[in-house]
Amino acid sequence: MLEGGLTKDMVHEMLKRNFLPFEITTPSGKIVTLYRSTKSLSTKEMGEFIDACRGYYLAETGEEIPLPQYMKE
Repeated sequence: MLEGGLTKDMVHEMLKRNFLPFEITTPSGKIVTLYRSTKSLSTKEMGEFIDACRGYYLAETGEEIPLPQYMKE
C-alpha cells in the first residue's frame, strides 16, 4: 500500500487513464474511451509515458523522480 491508501495497481490505472486513452466508435456510432496497456507500448512510447508520469508527479508534489542511474548522461 502506498501513501494515501493507494495500491500500485490503482496508481498504474490512474496513470494509464491520464496518459494512454484512445477512442473507438462502435457500430452504432457511440464513441467509447479505452486505455492502452503499458505492455503494448513500444520502447519509445514507454519512454514518453514515463516522462509524462514523472512530469505529472513533479507538478503534483513539487518533487522530481530521479532517472535510473543507467539513463543519466
